[in-house]
Amino acid sequence: MITAESIRKTVESRIAEMVESRHEYLKHGEFLTSLGISVRNNLNLHHCLENVFAHYLDVLCGKLSQENAEGTPAKIAVDPAFYQLFTYRNHRQKAFCEPFYQHQDGNLASDQALAKTYVDAVAFADISDAINRQLSELVDTGLHLFAKKMIDVFHLSSFDGYYSPYRKSGRVICQAWSFNYHDVYKKLPELLAVGNALQRIEQDAALSFGAALDDYINAAKNLGYQCEKIPYRSVFGKGGHLEIHCYKDKH
Repeated sequence: MITAESIRKTVESRIAEMVESRHEYLKHGEFLTSLGISVRNNLNLHHCLENVFAHYLDVLCGKLSQENAEGTPAKIAVDPAFYQLFTYRNHRQKAFCEPFYQHQDGNLASDQALAKTYVDAVAFADISDAINRQLSELVDTGLHLFAKKMIDVFHLSSFDGYYSPYRKSGRVICQAWSFNYHDVYKKLPELLAVGNALQRIEQDAALSFGAALDDYINAAKNLGYQCEKIPYRSVFGKGGHLEIHCYKDKH
C-alpha cells in the first residue's frame, strides 16, 4: 500500500534538491551573462515544482503498473489536478498562486519557503487513495481492456455488419480488414495487444492457440516494397484452435 506520508517524504526531498540546484543554476547563469554569454532562463519556480511532482508520480505509477498489472495493459495514473495547483488553478486559488507569479529569484530561503507552501497545499491523502484504489482494481481493469481490444479487433460488438462474426463448420469466423506495407505500422500494435490478450486466455483456460498469431505478426513485420501484402490464401496455424486465413480484402 502506498501512503500519503511516503509520497510526501519523497516529494519533499526531490523538491528540496531541485530548489537548491535551480538556485545555483540561476546564480551561475547570471555570472555567465555578465561575461557576455546568453543563458536562457525559463525555470519558473511554480513550473519546476509541478514538473518534479509529475515526474515522480510518472515513475512511481509506471513501476506499480508494471509490477502489479500481471501482463495486462492497465496503467495507474493520478489526476494532475491533485498536484498541478497552478496549471489547474481556479478563481479561489488566485491568492495562493499570486506570490509564486510575483516571486523574484535570487534568494534561496525565499525559494524554499514557497516550495514548502506548495507542498503543504497538496492533498497527499487524495493522491495515495487514488493510487491504492487503482492498484486494487488493476488486474480487473487490464482484463477489461483486453476484452475490449478483442471485441474491437474481431468485430464482436455487432452481428449485423459486413464484417460481423459467423459460425461455420463448428468454428467462429471473425473477419478483419486486410493491411499492407504502407499501413502495417498501425496494425502491429493492435496485433501485439491481441497477442497479449490471447496469452492471458491461454493461461486462465489451460489451452493453446499455437503459433498462428506469432507467425502472422512476423509476416506483417516482413512486408516491404517487394512484398506489400501477405500473399493471398496464406494460412497461419492451420488445424489449431486459432487459424488465420488471408484473402484479398479481409483476413
